[in-house]
Amino acid sequence: MSLPNEELVSLKKFYQMREQTDQLLEYIDGVVYMSPPTLHRSSAAIYAISRAIIQPFRKR
Repeated sequence: MSLPNEELVSLKKFYQMREQTDQLLEYIDGVVYMSPPTLHRSSAAIYAISRAIIQPFRKR
């Protein structure tokens, strides 16, 4: 769902935007959302740590 004042973006424009930035961009229903990179890195770190903790307890 988009807000009334938001400008919808074409998929072609979205791909152009992705080529021009290192930011994590998401395209949902014509609206481009930008996530802060620290959030993405934090999620990856949490995933890696949880796998390291859980891995020894898995049955083989």
